[in-house]
Amino acid sequence: MKHNLFLITSLLLCSPVFAQNQENYKQKAEQIRKEIWGTTDPGFNLASAPDSLKNESAVVLGRSLEISRTSGSRLKFMVITAAAATRTTRVTSIHERVKINDKSALEDYSTVEYQKKLDESRSMLVAKLYNVHNTYIGAKIIKPNGTEVIVNTDEEVLVKNQQKDQQGKLAVPGLEVGDIIDYYIYKYDMVESGYDDNPQDNRYVIFLTDEHPVLHYNLSFEYNSKVDVTTLYANGAPELKHSTDKDGNQILKLQLKSLPKYKAEQWTSKYRQHPYIVVASTFQNRINNSLSGIKNSKPSVQKATAINATNGISRFFDPSYNPYDKTLEKGVRDFFGNSKNLKAASPEAIAQVLYDKWKHMLFCAYDGKDMDMSNERNSRSGNVLYHASLLSRTLKELDIDNEIVAGSPRHSASLENLDAYSPRIFMVRTKGANAIYLPVNDVVTQFNYIPAALQGEPVDVADLIKAKYNSVQMSTGKDTLPIVAPDGNHSAEQLTVSLNSNFQKLNITRNVTLSGALSYSEQLRLLQMEDIDKELTEITKGEPFENRLKSSGKKMLDDYQAAFSKARADVKKNFSAEIEEQFDIAPQDVSNYKVLNSGLNNSKPSLQYTATFALENLIKKAGTNLILDAGKLIGSYTKIDEESRKRTLDIYMPYARSFDFDINISIPKGYQVKGLEQLNANVKNSTGLFTSKAILNGDTVKLSVKRVYEHNFEKVTDWPKLVELIDAAYNFSSQKILLEKTL
Repeated sequence: MKHNLFLITSLLLCSPVFAQNQENYKQKAEQIRKEIWGTTDPGFNLASAPDSLKNESAVVLGRSLEISRTSGSRLKFMVITAAAATRTTRVTSIHERVKINDKSALEDYSTVEYQKKLDESRSMLVAKLYNVHNTYIGAKIIKPNGTEVIVNTDEEVLVKNQQKDQQGKLAVPGLEVGDIIDYYIYKYDMVESGYDDNPQDNRYVIFLTDEHPVLHYNLSFEYNSKVDVTTLYANGAPELKHSTDKDGNQILKLQLKSLPKYKAEQWTSKYRQHPYIVVASTFQNRINNSLSGIKNSKPSVQKATAINATNGISRFFDPSYNPYDKTLEKGVRDFFGNSKNLKAASPEAIAQVLYDKWKHMLFCAYDGKDMDMSNERNSRSGNVLYHASLLSRTLKELDIDNEIVAGSPRHSASLENLDAYSPRIFMVRTKGANAIYLPVNDVVTQFNYIPAALQGEPVDVADLIKAKYNSVQMSTGKDTLPIVAPDGNHSAEQLTVSLNSNFQKLNITRNVTLSGALSYSEQLRLLQMEDIDKELTEITKGEPFENRLKSSGKKMLDDYQAAFSKARADVKKNFSAEIEEQFDIAPQDVSNYKVLNSGLNNSKPSLQYTATFALENLIKKAGTNLILDAGKLIGSYTKIDEESRKRTLDIYMPYARSFDFDINISIPKGYQVKGLEQLNANVKNSTGLFTSKAILNGDTVKLSVKRVYEHNFEKVTDWPKLVELIDAAYNFSSQKILLEKTL
């Protein structure tokens, strides 16, 4: 049940609860139990699954998702004035009846963890805005002989038990393979707000596939007449049937049978490959609208149409809303010294200075409020619409024609199914034969690089024509972005390996060079904000950190210096985590770890770092001989099981990429090497290659390994070719060499 609760939590974005006494809570829980277990919906009276599904881990006999939402405005009286607050009540019921067929499913459904109560109400003078929620759960076991055992929810364990915050964990004792579990999670949320709410807060994405077969699925949404509703149907999903009852409530229903099972397959894009439905709702604060002279529209249920990915950008070019800030432009002009130098510079050189200046201005600004200088800071970004418009407008002021490019990440909704709350990636692109890309992201995102999530994707393009007060004109178009070749996303590792004195560990010095998309996550993890600041300051000829904080006083400067020092305490931990991730073994004696090149400077765009460490469990004694797991020096690989060798979906690789390993292993005196021939491989096909070569040069074993994935997308028909490459890498990683004692 842990899996399902995660799905529910993600779906509902939920939390809080009414602060009420335990007796009232129990009474409400009993009422809900009778209501839910009294259902006549198909699937919830089934006592068995078809014989054809007996080999499935679990079979969902019945599933029901019911959501109702009502809103209404009411006056909240303050000491000086009165204002309207809209009270929104939402009831969400998840009910499932599942046949358990194996131990894996038994483990998944044997416990449920949930937020039982949370009260985040807040007082405003004499008024109170409620933000409270309750969660009720129930579970019963149906044995093969038909006996029903109701789980005592009073035996829950409160892992957190505060007056306004209770988190529960309930075990399901007695559940066995062959049983049916019938459980529900019922949530009651009540929130008051003085503003119109955001559909993102009440947006549900429902995928119509499941990891288990689903025999009956009931979807039901009910909204009162004051709530606007939009729906979206993607990848062939059927539409909800819409009706209105006598009270004006809007009802959306859908009953499905035999939902297709999907197998969790590597390298897929769920939003591109599975049918799903999006239901979003919002209310208007009608009293406040009337007081402000805003005409209230009639609530409705509408089918959403896909938005343009550049939607919203034009507003940020409007000087009435967002006056143009010349600070960045001035910084670029100052960098070149005079107009003659600026005019002589290439568009690429100007764009690079602009991009570095923008990073320095945005990410190296300190206000004394945020003192977290850990590597978590590296992934922060600003308002992408604002900054895309700023970079674009500044380039135009510098006489470099450009346009805004925006698209949906490859693992999110396609452009045909894009709504206002789908993630989008924005870039500024110069025009001309040699386009330059300025991705609007975080401090380590590289200049003139297309983020991997947009490579090969269709995008929307917008170009500013005119920006006058309250009047912005933009032209729009479509394009498809290029794909970076494997050598543009490259990893090169050099390892010098020796055995320690008692032959129990391998001592390793490792040098790594990463480029393109492969460098991104490690830049986030390994780069320190203090170093980033210093390098960007140097690149941009900016004011040193100390000078920028001088006007804020010595205390703030001291506080930030202390924050930098605190962050440096995590450097060793970050390097150790990277090593463990690569080898699946926790390193020991980590030393000499440092970043040799950050990759922030476009003249040296690769990330380079080094570390020395020891690994256990890769060398074993066999009598007087030694067995070395030489293949594992290229990292940890997983074997593809028989079931996963059959595939039904196309392959969404993260990006085309290539890897090179140059490994030197020193052989101790008195030993000779046997088994090197097993480390030679040569597998090539249209999807990539895996080659390896092992030679003995004096007392050193030299391993050269190359691995390439040619594309970021493959058709399912080419899956067997990819399996060839994956098998070759796994087989190499499993190979050992024998060090035979000669003296």
